[in-house]
Amino acid sequence: MGKIPIQWNKLWDAFKNIAIVFSFCTNLVLLIAVIILLDLLLWRLPQARQTVIKPKVTKIVTELNRLEEATINVKVPISDTIPIKFTLPLHTQTRVTVVGSVPLSTNANFVLPGGGGSIRGTVSLALPPGLKLPIELYVEVPVSQTIPVQMEVPVSIRLKDTELGKVLQELKGEVVPLLEPLAK
Repeated sequence: MGKIPIQWNKLWDAFKNIAIVFSFCTNLVLLIAVIILLDLLLWRLPQARQTVIKPKVTKIVTELNRLEEATINVKVPISDTIPIKFTLPLHTQTRVTVVGSVPLSTNANFVLPGGGGSIRGTVSLALPPGLKLPIELYVEVPVSQTIPVQMEVPVSIRLKDTELGKVLQELKGEVVPLLEPLAK
């Protein structure tokens, strides 16, 4: 091995100079990045924690609490038919109107005044149409019918009493611990 020709020495020197300049630039960029990061960590991050992050996390917890206490109020429309089957006992006093002549015949015993004895016989008469008779009615009325039902039922459901309440509790369990380090 001998001496390196002069061309190679010049090329090597140029490479070393470029490498030194490149290394210097890289170190300068890294130094600036470290200074910026230190500035963020030491000055701006604590400020951001108190002025931006803490209020936002506090607001999230507040809204989760409000959401947990919220209720869903809605009117549920119901449109259906309901079969009904029962026996209705009916006991009432009422008046009925005779619509045709009603013949009546019954045995009778007539006692004569002044000890004159008694007569056994038959009494026959006819109730005229239009006569109003008071009656006491005892009837069992069978009822079998389908009734249409159409209505709106108001419903009020607290979110904490639903499955969503469990999700809100878990979410609060994840967010609330974030407030502790932010309080410092």
